[in-house]
Amino acid sequence: MVQQYPGRIKILEHQPRFYPEERTYHFALTQEEREIANRYRTRENRILFILQAGYFKAKTMFFSFAFNEVQDDIRYILQQHFSLVSDIRWQAPILRQTRHAQQQKILALYGYRACQKAERARLVDQARQMVKVSAKPLYLFQTLMRYLETQRIVVPGYSVLQDIVSHALATERQRITKIIERSLDDKTRTVLDALYVNRDGVYALTALKHEPKDFSRKELKQEITRSRSLAGLYQTSHHLLPELGISNDSVAYYAAMVVHRAEVTTNADRHGVSVFAVLHSAPLPKIP
Repeated sequence: MVQQYPGRIKILEHQPRFYPEERTYHFALTQEEREIANRYRTRENRILFILQAGYFKAKTMFFSFAFNEVQDDIRYILQQHFSLVSDIRWQAPILRQTRHAQQQKILALYGYRACQKAERARLVDQARQMVKVSAKPLYLFQTLMRYLETQRIVVPGYSVLQDIVSHALATERQRITKIIERSLDDKTRTVLDALYVNRDGVYALTALKHEPKDFSRKELKQEITRSRSLAGLYQTSHHLLPELGISNDSVAYYAAMVVHRAEVTTNADRHGVSVFAVLHSAPLPKIP
């Protein structure tokens, strides 16, 4: 089980908010769905079933809500399926047992299973593998969602996916940082630290991705000097890549974080992100 991670990534949507045409689609009832709904004695429980089934068809997960929070959806359901009824008790209590029992019926109806401990452990493994392909939170979330859909597993609560993605990112960052810190000698660290020297409000790091202004003699000399100063660092970065075992997309993602985080990173973080910045920069020319 993933422990609650304090820095949750906010990548998930909240409960569905349907447009009119979406209500028409998700709250339409098959004969089997209608028969299940009609088995409930009270109108409130019938509407609860239609709501839960509609939200599940839209998001493949269950939500906790009160009737007064989904009034527009209830009004539509009343118009479509309870034509002789004009209102419902908005504050009608929803028993937990009833909600859970309906969810079990919905799972059986659509051929899904709940996301239990074993399924969550497999989600954690998936996230750990895919974070090496891309460290983008949205990519991890979408990959986990595709896995859940393929395996016909109910999407767990928001906090569960947030914790899994956040934990995978933190664990991968720690792994990469350890490898980089172990691989850097004092000379390389000195060169990396020099990239964070702020001259006239500009970091030396920022110039890594800048093209020469023109082909003048002055610009070419500066480019040659810069290339010579970074040649050793580039080779170090280049040799590190196989050991890190990450994709080009991840290298680019980490490199993109460099300038953005220049003023807030610790020394250890700076070494890591600087390595990625140099590695992702254009191949350095061979200097005689």
